[in-house]
Amino acid sequence: AAYLHVTESIRNLMSALKNEGYRIENFPENRTLGDIFIEGGSVNCPNFTNVKNFNGILFEKQKYNQFFNELPENIKKEIVEFWGDPIGNIMVENSSIKLPIVKYGNVYLCLQPARSTLSGDPNQYHDRNLPPHHQYLAFYRYIERELDLDAIIHIGTHGTEEFLPGKECAGGNDDYNINLIGNLPNVYYY
Repeated sequence: AAYLHVTESIRNLMSALKNEGYRIENFPENRTLGDIFIEGGSVNCPNFTNVKNFNGILFEKQKYNQFFNELPENIKKEIVEFWGDPIGNIMVENSSIKLPIVKYGNVYLCLQPARSTLSGDPNQYHDRNLPPHHQYLAFYRYIERELDLDAIIHIGTHGTEEFLPGKECAGGNDDYNINLIGNLPNVYYY
């Protein structure tokens, strides 16, 4: 991130959370974030889709379909038109979607999914008309619905959820942010 040491910032945040009473367990003190995610196969890269010791979350197709079917019809239609039927083919293994989410006590360290196709045009990251793919949707719906969280904290150059379609609609049925994150507070270090 521009002028932000992400690994050190996350270490400082984890320390502050621990001082505030959050339970931090087994957080690797001397590891980079890259090491944490790469060694456990929790990255968004086709080279790591069949890692033996995947340390993230495998989100089952059946549960994902329940979340997907709760979306407004127009959003479901846009996602299927662009990315195909659920669960898609990005970071999929054995009828589950791989989510780069690692638990350390009652704090989760996550790697935001790629906004575009894994080998596609990097301009897709900033395309406000591009709906998120199934893994991206599963990532945020899982965080919002399955984990007992106080907030999401995004740290880095910039996340990509601010480029999702519908943000200008301020919470309507066309707002992907609201349909992914819901009412969960979103703190954004940049």
